[in-house]
Amino acid sequence: METTAALPILRPLDPNPPPLGFWSKVGTMLSRFGACLATSAVASYESVDVDVRRELLTLPLMALTSIGPRHGKVRGKDRAGERPVIFIHGMGGHRGNFAPMSAWFRRQGRRRLYSVGLPRRGDVDAHADHLGRFIDEVLDANGMPDGQVDLVAHSRGGIVARFALNDLDTAGKVATLVTIGTPHEGTVTARYGRGRELDDLRPDSEVITRLRRQLPWTGPRLVCIYSSADPLVAPPEHAQVDGAINIELEGMSHCRLLLWPEGWRTAYDAVATSP
Repeated sequence: METTAALPILRPLDPNPPPLGFWSKVGTMLSRFGACLATSAVASYESVDVDVRRELLTLPLMALTSIGPRHGKVRGKDRAGERPVIFIHGMGGHRGNFAPMSAWFRRQGRRRLYSVGLPRRGDVDAHADHLGRFIDEVLDANGMPDGQVDLVAHSRGGIVARFALNDLDTAGKVATLVTIGTPHEGTVTARYGRGRELDDLRPDSEVITRLRRQLPWTGPRLVCIYSSADPLVAPPEHAQVDGAINIELEGMSHCRLLLWPEGWRTAYDAVATSP
């Protein structure tokens, strides 16, 4: 004789449940508040421009590459015939910001790689003087007092490099300058903050006016890498220089230009094709 499993007894819901205790009420309120907060956060995030979102996502990685000593000892590297490459960080940056790109260059066979740490204080002229001395130090350490270097600069670092090239002796020691997301004509986003470095990046600043005196460009070979999706350099045309090789990378935010493989490959190719 077949038997059937006993079905569970379904009890009707109590139409008059006991009232919630104090902590249960608090827990319910917190749960509802958390759900509302999460919904608002998602809505706020999705309302932000996609290019700005990309930029925000890179900030933790930028912070991670900023860990470590700001200045390092310059040592010669036995790579006869190889031109040194010097990386120059941007405003509020750190020489470690170039660690991912430097690793890519090393993988491609370049070994004479150096990153300069600009002083925390000082104007663009002081930073340009510091860069000029660093170039001499790198060349001397490698036994190349009459040699040349390639410069790869991010953001404001490109402006510092251009100011350094105002010194004809320094300019003669540079074969190629590659700028990445550099506001050569200033950027309107600098108006959203204050401080000497930000004021210098305004399109009508004295620093930008002095840069225009270098035009038309007759200095060392200049390659400008930029992106229309860069939310910090606006308009994007301000990252270009008349007379330079201007290369646009689509969909790249300001820091992605520095931290993503597309930027590494483009910067490396610019240096590798230098005469």
